[in-house]
Amino acid sequence: MSKVTRFIFAISLLVFASGQADAAQQNLSKGQADPVFDGDAAMVKSRQAAGNSIAGLRFVDAQGKRINLADYQGKPLIINMVYSSCAHFCGVLARNLIEAVESANGILGKDAFNVVSVGFDTKADTPVRMRQWGDSQGIDFDNWHMLAGDALNVRKLGDATGFSWAPSPIGFDHTAQTTLVDAEGRVAYQVYGSNYDPPILVEPLKRIALGERLSMTSLDGLVNRVRLFCTVYDPKSGRYEFDYSILISIIIGTLILCSVGTIVVRAWLREYRAQHPA
Repeated sequence: MSKVTRFIFAISLLVFASGQADAAQQNLSKGQADPVFDGDAAMVKSRQAAGNSIAGLRFVDAQGKRINLADYQGKPLIINMVYSSCAHFCGVLARNLIEAVESANGILGKDAFNVVSVGFDTKADTPVRMRQWGDSQGIDFDNWHMLAGDALNVRKLGDATGFSWAPSPIGFDHTAQTTLVDAEGRVAYQVYGSNYDPPILVEPLKRIALGERLSMTSLDGLVNRVRLFCTVYDPKSGRYEFDYSILISIIIGTLILCSVGTIVVRAWLREYRAQHPA
């Protein structure tokens, strides 16, 4: 092969590779799934998602209402990406999340945060299918919504939350993650796996939901502080409970500190008056 022929061949390879890369990028911009699922790359993408914004992405809920994820700002948001034809794994993820949401509703109240399950198989996951999927999982919470979207918005949400998926012989391979978004609409925390105890999700949710208001000097701020520190998970009952012993310990500790402070101040005043008589 002559030098000219080799040069032309090399240029052809570069053009072909560039065309493949452009095609892959176009596929992603159209919202298609990744060609293959790379677990290591998926985990890197997920961990790098912290701080990403989800605002501006548009979906449709189970009743056909158009939803902008910015509508959920002002409260923490839990994002659960699924596909409705999943025979097993997405259901396991959902049941585990149901237990955590029940616990969180119990201690924070259902008005303190929202949850969305978003279908990423855009060809099949219509609003009707997502509603049917939610019903089949027994999801019946006022603050948990089923969403469907077009390929581009679903892809953008996956990129923002660090969620990856790719076709497989049995449906899709995808990241086993649940994403917590703060009240400003930015990714704050990831929960991995399909079998975790509720505190793995509820504790960071408590910090996000209540921590923002701990500096308040109002009664609400004091109540939030007590709720944050005095609700603990009981593994025996599988529920969060208010631990009065923690509150009592805080009160006793505060009284002791006040008493000691009072004694110290009085001793200092006596010493000061002795050295500086009127």
